[in-house]
Amino acid sequence: MPIDLILLFEGRAFESADIESIESKATQGKLVDSKEKATSFWHHFIVWPIMFLVLLIPFIFGTVIGSENKISAFGYVNNKLEFFGNTKQLAGYNTSIKKVYSSKKFDTYLEKTKISLETVEIIRKDDVLTIATKISNNTKDTIIVSGDLKTSAGDLGPLDFWDGRVKDIAVAGGESKIVKQKAYLPESQTTKKIVNNFRFEDLSAEYLTTAQTIDFN
Repeated sequence: MPIDLILLFEGRAFESADIESIESKATQGKLVDSKEKATSFWHHFIVWPIMFLVLLIPFIFGTVIGSENKISAFGYVNNKLEFFGNTKQLAGYNTSIKKVYSSKKFDTYLEKTKISLETVEIIRKDDVLTIATKISNNTKDTIIVSGDLKTSAGDLGPLDFWDGRVKDIAVAGGESKIVKQKAYLPESQTTKKIVNNFRFEDLSAEYLTTAQTIDFN
């Protein structure tokens, strides 16, 4: 632990030359000309790791994330944290849904709207869309919902595997829930389309899979 020691010298100024040696059983002493030149040894354990991280993080962004996702470090963080950039709500799109597979019990659930999907809103922020979908379970049973989507861009861009997925959401009978997914679809893309796949399954393993297509004008 640090100890402060104050010495009073009378008659003349006390100089560093008056100190013959510094001894300690716990550590090695160091003689300097002024307080400002004294640097504790533990500073090296803090300063150098911080400097290493400051240099390493931009290097990783530039070489790995930047090259794979074709985006700058600033753009990557911005898409993840949504700090900057303009957002707008989209209106020029059409949706359609069809049954892909189903068990016998779920065969008519989509037609009879016992299970329904509604695109509540789509928000664009630069090249990334956030899609809010309302899932309604109009049956008496709890249904587990999972989903994933693909876009005509054919690329994840700055997004990762889980951004476009819905993982095992439980929707009780008579309940509705809104889920959000992200999709990479640049506005410059000539053909702008999203296929959103959902799977509905009850606790007895009866199931229904659907494909919702979103076409942008």
